[in-house]
Amino acid sequence: MTELIKVKYDLTSKVLEYEGPLKLLEPAIEQLSKLGKIKEGDAIATNFIDKKAQTLKKSKKKTEELINSKSENKKSKKSGSTRISAEKFDIYGNGIDVPTLADFFAEKKPGRSPEKIAVVAYYITEILGEKSFSDGNIEYAFKMLKVTRANHLRQTITNAKNKEDWFDKFEETQDWELTRGGELLVSDNLPPKEA
Repeated sequence: MTELIKVKYDLTSKVLEYEGPLKLLEPAIEQLSKLGKIKEGDAIATNFIDKKAQTLKKSKKKTEELINSKSENKKSKKSGSTRISAEKFDIYGNGIDVPTLADFFAEKKPGRSPEKIAVVAYYITEILGEKSFSDGNIEYAFKMLKVTRANHLRQTITNAKNKEDWFDKFEETQDWELTRGGELLVSDNLPPKEA
């Protein structure tokens, strides 16, 4: 949409009349300024400069609003993984009947990420005797073992829950439990049998 303005200016009495788009007036005002016909203090120059400044402010404000609304939309649409805080648990065992997590992990030799999670979950629930494990426990274990994990840890656990039935979720605490299927995977099927 073109913004129309009306300007009146006579050169002898310093009045110029113009009605039309602002973008066509700008070069004329600049040319008159160069010729010395309009000085910065003149009403026409002041009004034109004020009008131009208002237009620029409006344009800048609209641009900022557009940028802000786009960044808010991106933030609200993004549903990717959230940062998971590591939650410590005993990974060192007791040296007698409880192995370290590193030794247990090396013994089981898990391959895919869901298997690695199942081994850590088994260690927490079956060896340490905890009722459940959390995303933070898995994060901590992976960091301590220096094992790379899937980018979307919660989604990986959820997929293993739905496809393999290795995990189940407590709705009230958001913690996980290892199902009988997960227990059997770790106790009977890991390490993988040699062919």
